[in-house]
Amino acid sequence: MIKRYLLLLIATLYCATVAFLQKRIGYEKPDDQEKRLAWWTNDRLEMFIQWGLYALPVLVWPFEKRVLPGFNQKVKYVQFLHDNSEIKYLGSENQGSNELVLTLPVKKPLVEIPVIELTLR
Repeated sequence: MIKRYLLLLIATLYCATVAFLQKRIGYEKPDDQEKRLAWWTNDRLEMFIQWGLYALPVLVWPFEKRVLPGFNQKVKYVQFLHDNSEIKYLGSENQGSNELVLTLPVKKPLVEIPVIELTLR
């Protein structure tokens, strides 16, 4: 019986030590938070590239149009990731600029974060 209590005490102390040694995100300084989240602001779109697919999370829902600079004539197909519905886009016809213009529905899809999947050429 004493062995069980001793084992429980050791496990509790170990868990408490691990919990207190973790970095507390809510108690950090604003400068530390900017350093920690710098990778997200700089490289957030690059981390989704994989095997010719490009996923674009839409955190703020635009009103009908989404412009992607530098993607003209690089995209083969555009769809939503949650239901695979096709998204109309103006790309290769837009010869004057290097922008890809996506025509999105006015109403946001019923998912928490809609993701647009671009299939690259």
